[in-house]
Amino acid sequence: MRNRTRITAIAGMAAAGVALLVSPALANWTQLNSSWSYEEESRRWDDGDYTQVQFTNCDNVWVSGSSFDSVDIQVWRVINNFPDDSYDLKTFTACYGGGTSSGAWSEIPTGTESYYFKIMDVGGVEHGGGPTAHVDKVYVDTTKAD
Repeated sequence: MRNRTRITAIAGMAAAGVALLVSPALANWTQLNSSWSYEEESRRWDDGDYTQVQFTNCDNVWVSGSSFDSVDIQVWRVINNFPDDSYDLKTFTACYGGGTSSGAWSEIPTGTESYYFKIMDVGGVEHGGGPTAHVDKVYVDTTKAD
C-alpha cells in the first residue's frame, strides 16, 4: 500500500511540473533589481489590446565616470515561424534620478497573444558591448482601466 501511495504522489508531482512548464505567461508582472543590455528581451506575457511598461529608478553605467540618462524600449508580439511584429519605440528618461518612466501601447492586436519588450538603445548606444541599464523595478501592466 505504501508503494502505491508513493507512486501516486510522484505521478502527481510530475503532472504538476508539466503543468507549470506549459502554463501561459502571466499578464501582469514585476521584476526587481534587473540589468538590461542592448537587444535584451524581457520575459513573455499574454495580452490583448493594451500594455504598459514602467521602469522605476534607472541608472546606466558604461565605463568608469561615464553615465547616460535614457533607455529605449519596444514591445514585440511573438509570431511563430515568422519575424515578430514590433510596436512604437518609447524613450524612458524620467526613471533617472529615482523617478518612474512609463510607456503605453494601445495599438496592439486584440486577443490573447504573447508579447515581450526589447531594449533597443541604452544611453544613445545601439550596439552590444555598450552601457547596461540598471532598473530597480520593472512593471508590466495589461489592465487599461488603471
